[in-house]
Amino acid sequence: MISALLKIVVPLGLILVGVFQTLYYRKIKDVFSQLPTVAVEITESKLNDNPWSDSGKREYEARINYKYSFRGKEYTGNTPALRGYNLWPDYEYEWVLLDQYKKGDIVNAKVLPANPKVAYLEVAPLHKKSAILMPVVSIAYLALIWGYFYIVGEALF
Repeated sequence: MISALLKIVVPLGLILVGVFQTLYYRKIKDVFSQLPTVAVEITESKLNDNPWSDSGKREYEARINYKYSFRGKEYTGNTPALRGYNLWPDYEYEWVLLDQYKKGDIVNAKVLPANPKVAYLEVAPLHKKSAILMPVVSIAYLALIWGYFYIVGEALF
């Protein structure tokens, strides 16, 4: 039973995680493109350096504050990017956000009509390491496990 788990279920599960992440990202992009657009003014753009994060690792986050008006009401926001799930964080993207959105800039954002307190400047790019490495690592794992069971003479199924 355990050998079947090692040979099939674990690698296929990891491959499915990579595929699901890619499909989820595409869905986010589709929904984002249909949201209403508003002009926002960037009021602050800085890097938060958190050496004492909950994960125990040093984390960096672009802190971009902005203000905007939607349906006659004023709002503020601080969520620059709509992000999907990434298995490995991409801290270079935080620097890209800081370079792209400077204090005083007027840029477009997308607002959630049902909750206009929430607006995003962009959709974070798909983290290729997460989307590509998961299936590649899974296939390598599968080859290693199948090779091991072939050498020891145990049936693959």
